[in-house]
Amino acid sequence: MARLLLLWNVVPDREKEFEEALEGLLSGLGSFPGVRDVSFNVAMPPSSTFRSASGEPRYGCMVEVDVRSASALSHLWSDPEYRRLVEEVMATVADFTALSFQRTITARDVMSRDLVTVPPSASFEELVKVLAAHRISGVPVVDEDGNLVGIATEADVLARSGTTVADIMTRKVLSVTEDTPIEDIGGILTRQRIRRVPVVKGEKVVGIVSREDVIRAMASL
Repeated sequence: MARLLLLWNVVPDREKEFEEALEGLLSGLGSFPGVRDVSFNVAMPPSSTFRSASGEPRYGCMVEVDVRSASALSHLWSDPEYRRLVEEVMATVADFTALSFQRTITARDVMSRDLVTVPPSASFEELVKVLAAHRISGVPVVDEDGNLVGIATEADVLARSGTTVADIMTRKVLSVTEDTPIEDIGGILTRQRIRRVPVVKGEKVVGIVSREDVIRAMASL
């Protein structure tokens, strides 16, 4: 059984509205092959760790997706439409509150450290080969000191012309630190409609967090 634990701050008179919005979204999850049932329960977790910065308790929602087998679960996570719907659930929670995860989970806990990067001097052809070889849609661009200077994505490849990465890369890059709470990262990915965000320490890239990383963190709670 796959489980997602979503948390949000108590918002007076909105608990029922939240439940209705979430119920409508989750009903779609039950239509996927391999899913027996989808259910959710709303309650206030007893642990004091589930509290907002002001000390107010958060209410939690445990979503349970009952699947027929481990292979069925694997198939679900590889289905883009299923993941899109899960991301929409995340966005709905974010609309009700800025807090959707335990405070202790940060970029450091979920980021990928096995980085693929390119220098700004790399050729257009080299960039395309890197994206294809690693099956990724974007890659951080770093200088010789490992400092983040841009990001090059499939969209940049398709929309811009040039002979080097420096010619086509996006120079204004959103980034987070190792201590950025995962709920903030989820909000950035959702609002900016991007698939990943670099993690920096000072100016150096030390990791990257993708939508998939955020979803896996949700599933492990």
